[in-house]
Amino acid sequence: LPDSHGLETFTRAHAAAFDVPIIVLSELDDEELALQTVQLGAQEYLVKGRVDTFLLHRALRYAVGRAQAEAQLASERELLHTLLENIPDRIYFKDRESRFIRINRALMELFGLSKPEEAYGKTDADFYGAEHAQDALHDEIQVMETGQPLLGKVEFETMADGRRTW
Repeated sequence: LPDSHGLETFTRAHAAAFDVPIIVLSELDDEELALQTVQLGAQEYLVKGRVDTFLLHRALRYAVGRAQAEAQLASERELLHTLLENIPDRIYFKDRESRFIRINRALMELFGLSKPEEAYGKTDADFYGAEHAQDALHDEIQVMETGQPLLGKVEFETMADGRRTW
Protein backbone atom coordinates (compact mmCIF):
# COMPACT_ATOMS: atom_id res chain seq x y z
CA LEU A 1 0.00 0.00 0.00
CA PRO A 2 1.41 3.40 -0.91
CA ASP A 3 0.39 5.16 2.35
CA SER A 4 1.57 2.60 4.96
CA HIS A 5 4.05 -0.24 5.28
CA GLY A 6 4.44 -3.59 7.02
CA LEU A 7 3.52 -3.82 10.65
CA GLU A 8 1.95 -0.35 10.65
CA THR A 9 -0.59 -1.44 8.03
CA PHE A 10 -1.53 -4.49 10.04
CA THR A 11 -1.81 -2.68 13.39
CA ARG A 12 -4.04 0.03 11.91
CA ALA A 13 -6.31 -2.53 10.22
CA HIS A 14 -6.43 -4.72 13.33
CA ALA A 15 -7.28 -1.75 15.56
CA ALA A 16 -10.08 -0.71 13.21
CA ALA A 17 -11.59 -4.22 13.02
CA PHE A 18 -10.32 -6.13 16.04
CA ASP A 19 -12.68 -9.09 15.68
CA VAL A 20 -12.11 -9.63 11.93
CA PRO A 21 -9.54 -12.33 11.12
CA ILE A 22 -6.65 -10.84 9.13
CA ILE A 23 -4.20 -12.67 6.88
CA VAL A 24 -1.13 -10.63 6.00
CA LEU A 25 0.10 -11.04 2.41
CA SER A 26 3.48 -9.37 2.05
CA GLU A 27 6.40 -9.13 -0.35
CA LEU A 28 8.78 -9.36 2.62
CA ASP A 29 10.05 -12.82 3.51
CA ASP A 30 10.92 -11.84 7.08
CA GLU A 31 10.46 -14.51 9.79
CA GLU A 32 10.80 -12.01 12.63
CA LEU A 33 8.17 -9.71 11.11
CA ALA A 34 5.89 -12.68 10.44
CA LEU A 35 6.17 -13.87 14.04
CA GLN A 36 5.61 -10.37 15.41
CA THR A 37 2.54 -9.90 13.20
CA VAL A 38 1.00 -13.19 14.31
CA GLN A 39 1.76 -12.42 17.96
CA LEU A 40 -0.09 -9.13 17.55
CA GLY A 41 -3.17 -10.93 16.23
CA ALA A 42 -2.79 -11.78 12.56
CA GLN A 43 -4.14 -15.20 11.71
CA GLU A 44 -1.45 -15.90 9.12
CA TYR A 45 1.51 -14.27 7.36
CA LEU A 46 2.00 -15.27 3.73
CA VAL A 47 4.71 -14.21 1.31
CA LYS A 48 3.75 -13.16 -2.21
CA GLY A 49 5.12 -15.48 -4.87
CA ARG A 50 4.99 -18.42 -2.45
CA VAL A 51 1.22 -18.64 -2.26
CA ASP A 52 -0.87 -20.87 -4.46
CA THR A 53 -4.65 -21.25 -4.52
CA PHE A 54 -4.60 -24.24 -2.18
CA LEU A 55 -2.45 -22.47 0.45
CA LEU A 56 -4.56 -19.31 0.32
CA HIS A 57 -7.80 -21.27 0.60
CA ARG A 58 -6.44 -23.25 3.57
CA ALA A 59 -5.19 -20.09 5.29
CA LEU A 60 -8.61 -18.45 4.89
CA ARG A 61 -10.43 -21.53 6.18
CA TYR A 62 -8.13 -21.83 9.21
CA ALA A 63 -8.33 -18.11 9.94
CA VAL A 64 -12.11 -18.13 10.02
CA GLY A 65 -12.11 -21.32 12.12
CA ARG A 66 -9.65 -19.90 14.65
CA ALA A 67 -11.61 -16.64 14.88
CA GLN A 68 -14.82 -18.58 15.57
CA ALA A 69 -13.07 -20.72 18.21
CA GLU A 70 -11.59 -17.61 19.88
CA ALA A 71 -15.03 -15.95 19.98
CA GLN A 72 -16.56 -19.07 21.49
CA LEU A 73 -13.78 -19.29 24.08
CA ALA A 74 -14.24 -15.61 24.99
CA SER A 75 -17.96 -16.22 25.46
CA GLU A 76 -17.28 -19.21 27.73
CA ARG A 77 -14.76 -17.19 29.77
CA GLU A 78 -17.30 -14.41 30.23
CA LEU A 79 -19.93 -16.92 31.35
CA LEU A 80 -17.52 -18.50 33.86
CA HIS A 81 -16.45 -15.07 35.15
CA THR A 82 -20.09 -13.99 35.61
CA LEU A 83 -20.89 -17.21 37.47
CA LEU A 84 -17.84 -16.95 39.75
CA GLU A 85 -18.51 -13.33 40.63
CA ASN A 86 -22.21 -13.75 41.36
CA ILE A 87 -22.46 -17.11 43.12
CA PRO A 88 -22.87 -16.68 46.88
CA ASP A 89 -20.50 -19.57 47.66
CA ARG A 90 -16.85 -18.77 48.34
CA ILE A 91 -14.76 -20.04 45.45
CA TYR A 92 -11.02 -19.85 45.03
CA PHE A 93 -8.14 -21.28 43.04
CA LYS A 94 -4.70 -21.93 44.48
CA ASP A 95 -1.30 -22.91 43.17
CA ARG A 96 0.66 -25.96 44.37
CA GLU A 97 2.10 -23.97 47.29
CA SER A 98 -1.46 -23.23 48.47
CA ARG A 99 -1.30 -19.55 47.51
CA PHE A 100 -4.44 -17.90 46.19
CA ILE A 101 -4.32 -17.21 42.46
CA ARG A 102 -7.98 -16.26 42.05
CA ILE A 103 -10.89 -15.66 44.42
CA ASN A 104 -14.48 -14.70 43.81
CA ARG A 105 -16.42 -11.75 45.23
CA ALA A 106 -17.94 -13.75 48.11
CA LEU A 107 -14.50 -14.72 49.45
CA MET A 108 -13.14 -11.22 48.81
CA GLU A 109 -15.93 -9.82 51.01
CA LEU A 110 -15.29 -12.40 53.76
CA PHE A 111 -11.62 -11.41 53.76
CA GLY A 112 -12.57 -7.71 53.87
CA LEU A 113 -10.65 -6.87 50.71
CA SER A 114 -11.47 -4.11 48.23
CA LYS A 115 -10.34 -6.13 45.21
CA PRO A 116 -9.59 -9.84 44.66
CA GLU A 117 -5.99 -9.22 43.61
CA GLU A 118 -5.17 -8.29 47.22
CA ALA A 119 -5.40 -12.03 48.07
CA TYR A 120 -3.21 -13.27 45.22
CA GLY A 121 0.03 -14.86 46.38
CA LYS A 122 -1.21 -15.13 49.97
CA THR A 123 -2.19 -18.26 51.90
CA ASP A 124 -4.90 -19.13 54.40
CA ALA A 125 -2.49 -18.13 57.17
CA ASP A 126 -2.85 -14.52 55.99
CA PHE A 127 -6.62 -14.54 56.55
CA TYR A 128 -7.51 -17.25 59.08
CA GLY A 129 -6.36 -18.17 62.55
CA ALA A 130 -3.36 -20.51 62.74
CA GLU A 131 -5.35 -23.65 63.62
CA HIS A 132 -7.84 -23.27 60.79
CA ALA A 133 -5.09 -22.35 58.30
CA GLN A 134 -3.15 -25.49 59.24
CA ASP A 135 -6.27 -27.69 58.91
CA ALA A 136 -7.06 -26.16 55.52
CA LEU A 137 -3.50 -26.76 54.30
CA HIS A 138 -3.70 -30.38 55.42
CA ASP A 139 -6.99 -30.82 53.51
CA GLU A 140 -5.52 -29.23 50.37
CA ILE A 141 -2.45 -31.46 50.47
CA GLN A 142 -4.72 -34.50 50.84
CA VAL A 143 -6.79 -33.45 47.81
CA MET A 144 -3.67 -32.84 45.70
CA GLU A 145 -2.07 -36.15 46.71
CA THR A 146 -5.16 -38.32 46.26
CA GLY A 147 -7.04 -36.43 43.56
CA GLN A 148 -10.20 -37.03 45.59
CA PRO A 149 -12.47 -34.15 46.67
CA LEU A 150 -13.51 -33.51 50.26
CA LEU A 151 -17.29 -33.54 50.27
CA GLY A 152 -19.80 -32.48 52.91
CA LYS A 153 -17.21 -30.95 55.22
CA VAL A 154 -18.64 -28.24 57.48
CA GLU A 155 -16.13 -25.89 59.06
CA PHE A 156 -16.30 -23.27 61.77
CA GLU A 157 -13.66 -20.78 60.74
CA THR A 158 -11.79 -18.33 62.90
CA MET A 159 -10.51 -15.37 60.95
CA ALA A 160 -7.12 -13.77 61.66
CA ASP A 161 -8.92 -10.79 63.24
CA GLY A 162 -10.87 -13.10 65.61
CA ARG A 163 -14.20 -13.11 63.74
CA ARG A 164 -15.84 -16.52 63.59
CA THR A 165 -17.95 -17.83 60.74
CA TRP A 166 -19.24 -21.11 59.35
